[in-house]
Amino acid sequence: MKLFIVLLHFLCLGLVDAISVQEIPPCAQGCLSNSTSAQKSCSVIDIACLCSSSAYVSALSCCLYTQCNSDEQALAIQFNKQECTAVNETAPDFVGCSPAGLSSALASMSLTPPAAAPSTQPASTSSSSSNPSISTISGEPVSETPEPTAGKPITAASFVGAPLMTGSCTVPYFAITTDAAGRVTEYPNVGCSPDRPDCCAYEYGLNALITRCPQDYFTTASACCPLGYQIYYTAVGQDTPCYSVPATTLVPASTPAIAGLTLITDHVFSQKYSLVPQQQAKNKFPPGAKIAIPVSIWVVICIVCLATFFWVRRRRKARRAAEANRTTTFPPEEPVLSQMSMSRAPTAHELDSPEGQTGSPGAVGVANGWPIFPSSSPPAYDPNAAGPVALQKQPPSIPQELPGSTFIHEHHPVFSPTGSVSAPTEATPGSPPGTPVQAAATSTEKRSPVLSSVTSRSDAQSPVFVSPLSSPRLPKTG
Repeated sequence: MKLFIVLLHFLCLGLVDAISVQEIPPCAQGCLSNSTSAQKSCSVIDIACLCSSSAYVSALSCCLYTQCNSDEQALAIQFNKQECTAVNETAPDFVGCSPAGLSSALASMSLTPPAAAPSTQPASTSSSSSNPSISTISGEPVSETPEPTAGKPITAASFVGAPLMTGSCTVPYFAITTDAAGRVTEYPNVGCSPDRPDCCAYEYGLNALITRCPQDYFTTASACCPLGYQIYYTAVGQDTPCYSVPATTLVPASTPAIAGLTLITDHVFSQKYSLVPQQQAKNKFPPGAKIAIPVSIWVVICIVCLATFFWVRRRRKARRAAEANRTTTFPPEEPVLSQMSMSRAPTAHELDSPEGQTGSPGAVGVANGWPIFPSSSPPAYDPNAAGPVALQKQPPSIPQELPGSTFIHEHHPVFSPTGSVSAPTEATPGSPPGTPVQAAATSTEKRSPVLSSVTSRSDAQSPVFVSPLSSPRLPKTG
């Protein structure tokens, strides 16, 4: 009982218009608790599993049928349908014990047996008896015990979806079927039968699936049922059919004398057609898609290859153009001087060219005490001089007097005969400084001439020299 109370609390969560636990009658609460405990495949809080469990639905319907009155049954059915609808499941809107509990007690009914139908007329007809709530179906019961489908292969029937519940297919008739345990059930049926092949989506007794429902059917639980029908909660014979509740109770005109026969009169049944699973249908590609997919892949590969080819070709072309425009002359050519800069006449502030004046031997040229260099620079490259220039060892040159100051010759110890005391040598009065005279070399080594300026000089005898910066000046004597 505690499990049932927990189940009811979970069922009532989130439901606005659901029936509360207090509104359920005690007999219905006992049936819900017993039905939940009767099945072993679902948890007490798994509502979807309970609604789809045939054991739970069968036990609940039979308990309500035997333990509750009509008002209590109505409340329990409404509660059960609300809970199953919340989890996208369907619940039966009837009560009874299947299959015997759903049978009608013919002995308690007041029936007026109609005249026997001719044996040559297989069609069923319905007629009203003295009781307006009962309709009698004439005709012999049709045997609908197909061969077992357990070992048969499942095939996909080529059904186009045409409507099936038209004309004589909607006229009910009684059928007799036998289940695997040998129990015989007689029930009213409409639609497909061995005598009505036009009312079937495929050949009767074939283990097949269809890809779409007929136009007057709807899809429910991966199957097709006629409009206004639902999937029955248990098997009738060897298959689980669709069912509906007729406005009147249907009874057969005659019932065969079979021991243990179960007769159902308050429901009418129709064959249920199973659909091809969606996952299986998705795996099937149309022929056009099978051809288009590899073709598209090859087209994409070709486009990528062509784009790569033209990109590499353009890159190589640009690289070649850059190499062609690059300067390859070595050494680089000298810039050409303009004619104006080469033949420009001297202006008034320029000095006369000292190229004609002579200077000291070995010097480039001296004018007024300043060195003279050529006006034009030597060429950077002489194409006529192809071979390497031979290096000639030059003998050590005699020390030359630099134009300008003679301060270094007067004080540097290297020009002293003894290396420490200077031996002055007078320059010729009234003449500019000349080349130093080489001193007599000893037998052991040669010494450079030493110049001395101990003798006083006058401004008239030699030009005034300017000593380097930070050098001591000699005091003038005389």
